[in-house]
Amino acid sequence: VMISILFGRRFTKPLNKLSSAMIAISKGDLAVEVESRSNDEIGDLARSFNYMTTRLREKTAIDDFSRDLVFSLEHSQLIQMVADRIVEYMGASQGALFLLQPQGKDLFAVSKWGWPNRIDRKISIKFSPQKQMECLRRTEPFTPQDTEQQDQFSNVLQRLQLQVEFEQIDLIAPLVSHGETIGFVLLAPELDETGYDPDEKMFL
Repeated sequence: VMISILFGRRFTKPLNKLSSAMIAISKGDLAVEVESRSNDEIGDLARSFNYMTTRLREKTAIDDFSRDLVFSLEHSQLIQMVADRIVEYMGASQGALFLLQPQGKDLFAVSKWGWPNRIDRKISIKFSPQKQMECLRRTEPFTPQDTEQQDQFSNVLQRLQLQVEFEQIDLIAPLVSHGETIGFVLLAPELDETGYDPDEKMFL
């Protein structure tokens, strides 16, 4: 009888642990593992269980990464789509999208897109603290002449002209998300050379 009890415990104890681990998995705890010391069927079952949980952790990590990547891609495409529509509606001869990217205490304007001519080499220009404050508070279209730090946009224009035909920056359309300026669409003169009228600026 004692031998039967001992043998019974030998099998039931690891099975109980495996059962508890499976319950933990069902509740979302993917960190759980079970010991697999024996070389019998129960040991094989435990090793298979641990392999399954490892794969589940890997799949969860991949799913999380893919979800973040899809969101980033959709967000990027959405911004570019908005910029494309702005340039098309305004009839600009050339447009360029710059996003504001903080790096530590510094703020950089970084090129992300150009139309109809692409900006192949990334342009990154550091904004002065004064320019940071001025850019971040603007939510309405403006011209470089409206700014206190005109040299900053002159620098942007010079860098643009190295890659695309950009006669001058006629209008700057801020991109605002949740009340915060996240970038700008820079517009060259109109194709018909009539200039941007108040109604077009109101559209922006």
